[in-house]
Amino acid sequence: MGRCFLIVILLVPTLFAQWEPDRRLTYNDSTSWLCENNGRAIAVVDSYIHVVWDDNRANGVWRIYYKRSTNNGITWDSDVDLSSNSDTFYFPLSVPSVAASGSIVYVVWADNRNGNYEIYFKRAINNGGIWLIDTRLTNDTSRSYYPSVAVSGNVVHVVWGDERGGRWQIYYKRSTDNGTNWGGDIQLTNSPAGTGARPAITVSDNNVHVVWVDYRDSGNWEIYYKRSTNSGTSWGEDIRLTNSEAIDCNPCIAVSGEIVHVAWTRSTEDEIYYKRSIDNGTTWGPDIRLTNAPSWSSFPSIAASGSNVHVAWVDLRGGITWELYYKRSIDNGTNWATDTQLTYHPAGGGGVWAPSVAITGSAVHVVWVDGRDYNYEIYYKRNPTGNIGIEEDESQNPKAESQKLTITPNPFRNTVSIKFQIPDQSAINSNLATCYSLLATLKIYDATGRLVRCLTLDAQRLTPVVWDGTDDLSCKLPAGVYFIRLESDGFKETEKVILLR
Repeated sequence: MGRCFLIVILLVPTLFAQWEPDRRLTYNDSTSWLCENNGRAIAVVDSYIHVVWDDNRANGVWRIYYKRSTNNGITWDSDVDLSSNSDTFYFPLSVPSVAASGSIVYVVWADNRNGNYEIYFKRAINNGGIWLIDTRLTNDTSRSYYPSVAVSGNVVHVVWGDERGGRWQIYYKRSTDNGTNWGGDIQLTNSPAGTGARPAITVSDNNVHVVWVDYRDSGNWEIYYKRSTNSGTSWGEDIRLTNSEAIDCNPCIAVSGEIVHVAWTRSTEDEIYYKRSIDNGTTWGPDIRLTNAPSWSSFPSIAASGSNVHVAWVDLRGGITWELYYKRSIDNGTNWATDTQLTYHPAGGGGVWAPSVAITGSAVHVVWVDGRDYNYEIYYKRNPTGNIGIEEDESQNPKAESQKLTITPNPFRNTVSIKFQIPDQSAINSNLATCYSLLATLKIYDATGRLVRCLTLDAQRLTPVVWDGTDDLSCKLPAGVYFIRLESDGFKETEKVILLR
């Protein structure tokens, strides 16, 4: 037998944002650096966060390092040196890229331990707790740089830039057994002028998407795209995504379902641009300018989940110091919120570089290189509720069949009625009555990810609850999109509402 509740809510805002303070991840007197080639420096699965970088703390020798958090970024373990021997020299501009699936973590990078820059691979089991031996992925007399890795299920995909044949081209290879065995190298491009050799890759199920910079078109740098719909077995044709007189560079890519998102830097305005495909990369929409500031904006990183798209980048709009900026779309890239400045450096202090953004559940995570300490270190911050409408782990959180969440009217003006039914708690946990005093929690978020109200309901309360917002001194919320989220033991549910004025 379920319990029914009616809650009448007059929405009012709180005055705090959900981005938490910066956290410094590295502490040494060397230079620590993240990948600039649009491979991801951060990967997140459930509550495990994995970060990779390189630094030269070992007597000036560049080596690969790894760090993890096992509790969603609250605390961090010690640095782990992933390098295999003491005299390995890692190319400082080809720092590692990381991906994770389940409890396995995958890292790729370039180094010249054998006298030539080659792509290497390493994986960890036990959520980064146990690291296995290195695997050399390339074996050619040419140089191989700028690897990027992605994973879906048991299939691991790697792309990189390769100079074999005398011109930079994009190459690819895959493993279908979690990195134990690898197929042969596949040349993805055959540009007569060569490419920018800085590819980025993303994957969703059997669909693999790659972007890169190419100057085959009369020597002008443009963004190109290619896809595979069968897990990398075969590949479609090259698709030119940009067509401008400017230099288009630094592309990054993300996918959520059938929607593919690409962001990059355009040199004409030195601004961040974006475009998307809503049909799995078959056709593409127009270029959309995301930033409009009298400054230099570059090195975007993009992530997508559900209908949310997140972009972080570096920006010099203050004219003094590079800062980290962020913006988000909650409708698959159709509309975008205003820019949010995430870092604030003192005048004359070193700025930020090479951000990398990742998401899991309701949280957004960003890492970047930061020179505020007059030494480049790795920094991190998170917004634990920034990915609105996404459950922490939907596969582990099925909705109860008898649960119902009804919001009327929707759209609404000022006041909204929320009706929900929760199944008898004894059916979920026979000890609930003695272990917990709260039956459910209702959380209301605005479109920027701010928690504007949290309302808890006592298990013994059977009468309707009315909240008129008189305990808040703020003014009424503006019109827009909001998310009302119901949380109770064993399940969660979120519904979108529209507030009119």
